Amino acid sequence: MSVYAIESAPTSRVDLEAALDRRFRLFIAKLPQAVLEKSLKLSDREALAELARSAAEAARSIEIENQEAIAEMRARSFVRVRERCELLESKDLVRILGITKQALSKRIQAGQIAVYTNQSNGRKYYPAFQIRDNKVRPVIAELISEFGVDPTDQVAMNLFVQHLITKIDYSNPSEPENIVEMHTLMDDPAARRIIKREWDNKYLHGR
Repeated sequence: MSVYAIESAPTSRVDLEAALDRRFRLFIAKLPQAVLEKSLKLSDREALAELARSAAEAARSIEIENQEAIAEMRARSFVRVRERCELLESKDLVRILGITKQALSKRIQAGQIAVYTNQSNGRKYYPAFQIRDNKVRPVIAELISEFGVDPTDQVAMNLFVQHLITKIDYSNPSEPENIVEMHTLMDDPAARRIIKREWDNKYLHGR
């Protein structure tokens, strides 16, 4: 509380009652009419308890709705990634690369492999487009480094994968549209500059 707030607080009983009355009116204005009608039939003490209980339940309902919205958003993000590219599980990737799960973990931490984490359940998946001839394409590690992505940061790595499956029009102004996903252009130096520029605009410059 600021010094100004302390000095300007009501000092007389009349002022105190007026201040509390204003706060109480604002409080009950947010409650459903049915709650007010029910409280009116109760004693003063019971009515206050009922109003407080209803307000607490409303706050919990908002929190639950927010949590449900976040869960739905996470689920939609995973579905979008899964629809745009094939996702491999760890057991599939270690078999394709011919390495152990421990070696896979080390390469992930070193920023050599792109990982998408389903934040609804914590399961990890690996975009198949990063694999060629049973090896991880070197361009993946290069992009992770160029973009400044922390390989241990799930959110940042998820954004990295989502960025690579984003569709862009890779054509000159005088040419027909050429809508492709960014990961299909990773081996093109000119296209990589565009991919990096779009990343910077979206996540570094807050566009």
